[in-house]
Amino acid sequence: MPRIFALDSVKFFLICLVILGHTLGFFIKEKTLSYGIYNFIYLFHMPLFVFLSGYFTKSYGLKSVKMWISLLMLFESYILFDVLHRIPDMLYKNINLYSLIEPSWSLWYLLSLIYWRFSAQFFSLLHVSKWIILISAVVVGLVSGFLPIGYGLSIQRTFSFFPFFICGFLFSKTDALLKIKAINTIISVSCILISLLLCLFLVNFNISDIVWGGKPYAESIFGLWHSLVYRFLFFIVSSLICVSVLNLFLHFFSRENIFAVEGKKTMLYYVYHTFMLGFIFYFIEGTMLMEYPSLAFVITPIVIFFLFCISRFSIFSWLTNPITNSVRFLKNRGEEK
Repeated sequence: MPRIFALDSVKFFLICLVILGHTLGFFIKEKTLSYGIYNFIYLFHMPLFVFLSGYFTKSYGLKSVKMWISLLMLFESYILFDVLHRIPDMLYKNINLYSLIEPSWSLWYLLSLIYWRFSAQFFSLLHVSKWIILISAVVVGLVSGFLPIGYGLSIQRTFSFFPFFICGFLFSKTDALLKIKAINTIISVSCILISLLLCLFLVNFNISDIVWGGKPYAESIFGLWHSLVYRFLFFIVSSLICVSVLNLFLHFFSRENIFAVEGKKTMLYYVYHTFMLGFIFYFIEGTMLMEYPSLAFVITPIVIFFLFCISRFSIFSWLTNPITNSVRFLKNRGEEK
């Protein structure tokens, strides 16, 4: 199957939004214009990322060595960077046992990806309609909010974003992308602009509990049943924006370009950007600079450019899986002898 460069370009666009969203998160304390942009980003960037993760997931089967190696590599990256994130807390703070099972910052995604890819091997064995599986996944995503589980082991988030992963996985072998591309781009632009304007207009509406997907309904500020309705609406609105974004990229970024090249390295951008942000905000937190959310639009390009530069050096990619890469190196060296 030929590589679809538009999807790689989308991945790079999304990782830039991840970095911007995390940067804005440091500044936003009041309901401002920046808060509206922040809400808009979170309405779709992770759902679309999860969809693409599902789209690129292979159904190797439970007995496949490739499948287990891919999961172990994800787990290795998760453990390594989770430990690195916790070092400052270990040195300067008291750590309780529950905090240890909560993934550090953005690393929840790696843990959830392990769950999703493992579950995908089961779904590939089912001989039922894709729509039945997808509807079941939506039901699971909605009902999971009633479970008394939160951020621990990223279980609630795994269920919350599960429908998007299953959608990408199930429709990767269909002509779904062709149908998305067939949509008039004016409709896509209109959908995106309307969503953005609504987020800017409803700037006083706190949607964090909805779009983060990490809290059970009982802990949400909206209450039990309202949270259920809002999560369902989130699925719908997010899906519309995701389809619109895909449509535009399939139209205008169909050829290989610098964004598509960098889109293949999103893992590197994902695991390293938090350290850069942590370093930057260590120096500016508590200063007058924190009063200017617009500074996020300056910091984000700097971080992206820095990550672009270090991605030129293979050592940084190698360090995302040092154990696995060391074993491979020793194995290849032994075979050469």
